[in-house]
Amino acid sequence: MRTYTASRAIAPVLAAALITAAPLLSRAQPAEVGLQARLETHVRYLAGDPLEGRLVGTPGIHEAARYIAGEFESAGLVPVANTSFFQEFSLSLGCETVSAPEMTIGERKISYGDEFREVPLSGSGRLESLTAFISETDEEQVHLDVPRDMKGWAVFCAVNTEVERNRWTLKGRDGLLEWMRAIAKQVSGFGASAVVFVTGGPDAPPAELHFFPMSRSYEPLPIPVLEIAYPALEEALMFEGITLKGLAGGWQPGPDSAGGLAGRGTSGSDSTEEMSAGGRPSPDSGLERSFVLDGPLCRIVIETGPRTVSASNVVGLVRGGGREDEYVIVGAHYDHLGYGDIASSTPWRREIHNGADDNASGVAALIETAKAISAAGELDRSVLFIAFTAEELGAIGSRYYRDNPLRPIDGAITMVNLDTVGRLEDGKLIVFGARSAAEFEGLLAEVNEACSLEVIPKEEIFGYSDQNAFVEAGIPSLHFFTGAHGDYHSPDDDWQNLDYEGLEAVTSFVTDFVVTVANGETAPTPLEGLGERTERPSSRGAGAHLGIIPDFTHSGEGVRIRGTMPQSPAEASGLQEGDVIAGIDAEAVSELGDLMRILSMHKPGDLVEIEVKRDSKTLLMPVELGVRRSGGHGEERD
Repeated sequence: MRTYTASRAIAPVLAAALITAAPLLSRAQPAEVGLQARLETHVRYLAGDPLEGRLVGTPGIHEAARYIAGEFESAGLVPVANTSFFQEFSLSLGCETVSAPEMTIGERKISYGDEFREVPLSGSGRLESLTAFISETDEEQVHLDVPRDMKGWAVFCAVNTEVERNRWTLKGRDGLLEWMRAIAKQVSGFGASAVVFVTGGPDAPPAELHFFPMSRSYEPLPIPVLEIAYPALEEALMFEGITLKGLAGGWQPGPDSAGGLAGRGTSGSDSTEEMSAGGRPSPDSGLERSFVLDGPLCRIVIETGPRTVSASNVVGLVRGGGREDEYVIVGAHYDHLGYGDIASSTPWRREIHNGADDNASGVAALIETAKAISAAGELDRSVLFIAFTAEELGAIGSRYYRDNPLRPIDGAITMVNLDTVGRLEDGKLIVFGARSAAEFEGLLAEVNEACSLEVIPKEEIFGYSDQNAFVEAGIPSLHFFTGAHGDYHSPDDDWQNLDYEGLEAVTSFVTDFVVTVANGETAPTPLEGLGERTERPSSRGAGAHLGIIPDFTHSGEGVRIRGTMPQSPAEASGLQEGDVIAGIDAEAVSELGDLMRILSMHKPGDLVEIEVKRDSKTLLMPVELGVRRSGGHGEERD
């Protein structure tokens, strides 16, 4: 068997002008350039920094779509949608600000972007309110000692840097956002006009305002939710003759200080009667960590509204002959994560996530498979090539095509999905969905006779990518995959780290497989009740996060670990490569689906005991589960 190793050579086929030139429809290469070099060129372009991670709704993804359409056109594919290769639709992505928000504290205007910013939970508001200061009392749950009547107050809340470290790194940046949501919902329920979170402190180096991953969907709160840098707040209050001390430490009061607020207008536990008489919120007993400041006024103007972006699947057709009504679909998603705006495995790194393996590799294979099939002569059946958008947002593009097909969907006899196919190790090609048609395992073995790969057919019918939309429609579907790795959904998934010799082998295999299916005497026989089957990935977007990288080539009992995600609960607990997870809290884990199901029943912060097989030993390892990030095929799909 041939062994494939990653190539680090930089092929001289991508001129600098390719990156810097104005958008073109095609970067087609001379015919004499070999397949491996052409695949590398596609990956280098699609995963280049100028496309800024191909996030849905950005110029980078629109340029990627134009590139793919140009390659389809140069390959001789024909458009299906009204003479255009683009299947366009609109996509709702939460909310956005209509114009730059405004904020003033006393006489001090706070600079938007540098000194304050909206939190992606914010509603609209135009207000002028007195200021109140609060602090949480519990690190894990929100138990605020605050007045129950906060009507007419803008509430400021410190982000405790010690607690934040756990919320933001070990548990993921979404953990901090969820804590903010809980605080804001509570004070909103008590009538507050706005909540402003304070980042940084007097003894800490200047802290940047937080960048939060883009929420896929959420209901904005009914009040403005903002974040302000500590120095800006401190300066604004100094203008009013008020000094802040110890703000970021939890605002715990000292014997001579009302919770770290000193100067005129400060109210602590000794001023209860005065505040009550003045009509201010009256603290009950036990409010020693919540403080109200009698002024200055805080003025806030913010308007938010639904964010709608344009999106496009890119669709091209190679027409067949004898069986005109039947066709094969070959797909790959071309979107990714931008600067880690969604689903990053390293959310603390605000860098371009280029997505070379996920999924510039699949798009490169899609393009070259289309070229080869277009040039091969007429097939019995047509082949429809689709580059899907918005897979990272929940396979939106593929489901949109399924529900709005450009050819009758009941004519599709097979769907082949190429997602993360750029790191073939030891010739091992993983194929999910091998049982979705009775003939698939035999066809895979037949095609492999000329390719000498180690094809690993997996029984799972439903997976974690675009093929699911077609499985749900009763169409036998396969997902070709070369395995998970530690660079998944991180800025390190770059073009230099791909195995282009292996990608060439995968592309050739897929091309032969598609031709074999398209020319088959009969269509593949769907598994009985395929579209009616109820099992689904049970934990995507729900439950708790562990952070392992599964070894998908493992065929024994349990889930073997190929690695752990950085700063994850798995890494923190000491789980390591080669470990096999056999159970959680005495419940057996026979396969990845068991692990996902169990995790989906837990919440972040739960302490579980994981049974691990390591060499000849059995270990029981306590693990505190974290916040689940939006998932995909790179970790345990959370």
